[in-house]
Amino acid sequence: MINWEKPVVPDYRGRILVDQGNPILAFKASRDRFTQCKYPGWPCLGSKNSEDALTWNVFRYLQIAGRLDLTADVFGLSKPTGLLLWGLATGKKDENLQYDVGEMLRSVDGRRRGQMTEPDVILAGRKEIAVIECKLGEPDKQLSRPWKGSGKRWDDYRKDLPGLLKPEVKDVTPIYQLVRMAFYAVKLGRKLNLRPVLVSLSNQANWKIGKCPPIRQWKSFVASVGSVDIRCVSAHWQDIERKCADSGLDELVDYLAHHPCLRRGVDECVAQQQLTIQLTNHRR
Repeated sequence: MINWEKPVVPDYRGRILVDQGNPILAFKASRDRFTQCKYPGWPCLGSKNSEDALTWNVFRYLQIAGRLDLTADVFGLSKPTGLLLWGLATGKKDENLQYDVGEMLRSVDGRRRGQMTEPDVILAGRKEIAVIECKLGEPDKQLSRPWKGSGKRWDDYRKDLPGLLKPEVKDVTPIYQLVRMAFYAVKLGRKLNLRPVLVSLSNQANWKIGKCPPIRQWKSFVASVGSVDIRCVSAHWQDIERKCADSGLDELVDYLAHHPCLRRGVDECVAQQQLTIQLTNHRR
């Protein structure tokens, strides 16, 4: 059971469900930390609204449980064969996939200075390769420019894949994170002979919030995609929660049902009550 009493904890392991000592988490905790604030030096993984902690808890939990098929069902994918989190393999089975992805990133982003693209999740299936862009934020609060980026490598992407976006699209900065993930999905699909899929995995509790909500920006991105062969899928963390409700994965379902950033309003309270009833009936 995760304790959500404090907004940030210094020991990120208190917010992790499984495989707390994995070196991937230690690397993330050392690199991504709070600076110049009330939590200087504390890892971002310890925050209640850490999308990285949520990403790990969902995908690594399902991987260990042998139930990544549940996420594949949500995204409309075939049977999963491999998983990378932030481009890294959690075990030897996916080391070849890690190398293929790393080589692809270095061949394009590696030609310029600065941090290379870091896909949140890559889920390989028998027929597809899915690049998953994860977002969280807080309920009922507008996400601040969810997919905005500098666009500094757009010229490289456009030169390599001229059909990635329609010719009339000039300003990619508001959707840049999606653009670069779509680029690498297509490139990996061609390299591995798998159909490319881009997945936006977001929070239903803020999906339609704000003057320019994420749902509108997502639709704008999809409308901007050019002639490349790519399938674009929008899903929510709550979809995975509902999919897992009858799976027997009670710890994960309880975590998602009580996550403070995934709940909103009366409708969500009712949904949580129904989920609790389902879990109770399942245990019986």
